[in-house]
Amino acid sequence: MYSVDHVVEEVANAIWKHAVLRGAIDAGKALELYRALKMLLGDVVIIEPQEEYMDEAMRIALEDRITFYDALYIAQALSKGGLLTADEGQARVAEKLGVKVYRA
Repeated sequence: MYSVDHVVEEVANAIWKHAVLRGAIDAGKALELYRALKMLLGDVVIIEPQEEYMDEAMRIALEDRITFYDALYIAQALSKGGLLTADEGQARVAEKLGVKVYRA
């Protein structure tokens, strides 16, 4: 599985948000999830620099009116062949561009 390096910040921030802002998990669980994220990097998820996909992502973001963040993953998926997402808007744009989408 491939992802752009931005995924690390996105997932770590989601863990923080669930702990600090929503109170859905305690700090111990947040640290456990963060450690699990770090274990996935390199072994399961191959991280690529986002710079490789930024130009295409900006084009997609502007043309399809989606966030640059979401467009980064679509730009990478165009070269890798598939996109795993739970975001229906992102999935629609990816499919429109010919990307095979796997819904989470």
